Amino acid sequence: MALEKAAAEAYEFAMEPPTYFSILTLGVLAILTPWIIEILGFGELGLIEGSFIAAWQF
Repeated sequence: MALEKAAAEAYEFAMEPPTYFSILTLGVLAILTPWIIEILGFGELGLIEGSFIAAWQF
C-alpha cells in the first residue's frame, strides 16, 4: 500500500512540473556519469588494464 502510494506520488511529481523533473534527472546523471565511466574501464590516464573496454578495444 505504501509502495503504491509512493509510486503514484512520484508519477504525479514527474508529470506536473516536467522542467523541474528534467533538471533533477540531469543533475543525478551528471553525478553518476564519472562512476559509470570508471566501471566500464576508463581511468584518469586512459583505459584500465583488464577492464571491459580494454578487452573490447583489442
